[in-house]
Amino acid sequence: SVTTNPAVRQREKQLEALRRMEEKISRNKNNQQVKKEQSLSYIKKSVTPKMVMFVMDISNILTDYTVSWLPFKSINDGSPDDKMLYTLVVGNGELIMFGGIQRDASSVNQESNHSLNTTTTVSNSLHFISAPFDII
Repeated sequence: SVTTNPAVRQREKQLEALRRMEEKISRNKNNQQVKKEQSLSYIKKSVTPKMVMFVMDISNILTDYTVSWLPFKSINDGSPDDKMLYTLVVGNGELIMFGGIQRDASSVNQESNHSLNTTTTVSNSLHFISAPFDII
């Protein structure tokens, strides 16, 4: 019985070490799951940011010497995706937007505000942007 007692103690130590390791792995797994859910919720919110048209309100320019920008209409399905480095030309009562580069929203790290493995997509889309003539 004297020889089995140290073996039992050794086995108990091994089991305790295994239990601690399991707890540590479980905590890490839970932390990774929470971080993944947080990053996915950020991506879901910003998957398709759209460009919005604003109209300059000059009604107070002569009295208060101020102007303000008013959103023209809500974002709809026909609005262009948020891009950079696009070409914008004046048409006949409209703006013509061509091309541009779109950054992939899933490649942006929300916590550190910098991109990791930034993915960009070059676009050759064409949009005709116009406002009703009563506003112009």
